[in-house]
Amino acid sequence: FGHDAEYFLNYKPDIFRHFIHPDDYDLRMQNLTRCQSLAEEEECEVEVRFRAPKNQWEWYRIRERIFQQDREGKVTHVLGIAQNIHEQKIAEEKLREEHRRLEHAQQIGHIGSFERKLPGDIMDCSLEFYNIFGIE
Repeated sequence: FGHDAEYFLNYKPDIFRHFIHPDDYDLRMQNLTRCQSLAEEEECEVEVRFRAPKNQWEWYRIRERIFQQDREGKVTHVLGIAQNIHEQKIAEEKLREEHRRLEHAQQIGHIGSFERKLPGDIMDCSLEFYNIFGIE
C-alpha cells in the first residue's frame, strides 16, 4: 500500500477502520468471521476498497485460508493474499454503464436487437426486443 511497516504499526488497534472503505468495513469483518469456520482446504474471498497512499480508494480481492489452528480446532492464523483489481472494477463499471445506455437508447427508439449463435437455436435478445414482441 505504499507505506513502511512502522506506518501500519501506528494504526494497530484500529487498522481496518482506517484502511477499509466505510461502505466495505462490515463486509470485510463478516468475511474474517466466516474464515474462522472454514474447513481445511476451503477459502474465503471478498472484494473491498482499501485506502491507497494518496488517499484514493482502490479495489482489492482478498482470498484467505486457514494457516494454523489450536488443539481444539479453533482458527488462530489465517493466510491471505490481496490482489489489486481496481482497473478490472473500473472496466466492469464502464461496461455496465454502456449497456445501460444502449438499453435506454433502444427503448427511446423502440428498436430491439438480438444475436443468434449458430449452429443452434439460442438467441440473446435485448430487453426492448422482448418489449416489442410482448414477451416477458
